[in-house]
Amino acid sequence: MDIIDKLISFFQKPKEDTKNDTPEGLCPVCWGHQQFDGKIRFLLEDKQIDINNHKIARPFFEEIITKHVDGVKLKEAVTIPCPDCNNSEDKHNSKEEKTKPIKRTKELQPLSREHHHGLLLCWKIRQGIKLNVEPERIKKYLDWFWMSYLKPHFEVEEKFVFPVLGNESELVKKALVEHRRLKRLFETEDDPYKSISLIEEELERHIRFEERVLFNKIQAVASRLQLLQIERNCSEKSFYENLSDPFWE
Repeated sequence: MDIIDKLISFFQKPKEDTKNDTPEGLCPVCWGHQQFDGKIRFLLEDKQIDINNHKIARPFFEEIITKHVDGVKLKEAVTIPCPDCNNSEDKHNSKEEKTKPIKRTKELQPLSREHHHGLLLCWKIRQGIKLNVEPERIKKYLDWFWMSYLKPHFEVEEKFVFPVLGNESELVKKALVEHRRLKRLFETEDDPYKSISLIEEELERHIRFEERVLFNKIQAVASRLQLLQIERNCSEKSFYENLSDPFWE
């Protein structure tokens, strides 16, 4: 069964039966965030489309996949790769890293989705530098992002996720060192151009470490009780963009 057939089979099921599931072969972190889930369901429920007629359904899904399933779509066709998917050809990904997509446990998925916004922040910084935006404008946005999203994200990880491995774990030690380093970079008022450049580089590296190494280890060893505790305390926070100064456009 190829990916088209798997998608057709998935959407033929009642919505309540697939609420917390992901179609086989697709990234659980990306799924539902490419802004096509509701549209597909609406179209499949339309009487003009026979979901049992694969000759009709297959071209529809092929078009959807061609247009949408290749990362998180932004304006002007810019794509921010999912930290769990393997589409990225950027400098941070070696050939060894391009393995099959990571199956992220649902208790950690909210935090992984927050990592998307961290990667998007790195892209915004690169765009701002490319467009010769004044560092002070970028720094103002970084201050907002840090206080609104990233600082609380770090606090939740340190309080509820890292304890699964314990503070003596070398992986946890590495993550904590990177948290402290990023905290200093976000909160410094010296040389904004240098700090924003370092944030772009180090935040992306940190996210990839957590997604590809640390979270994999945590979900592999966590007990059911620990996962339930993470789920209770790591509910996803809706992201509301700050468009007071979209310097990246």
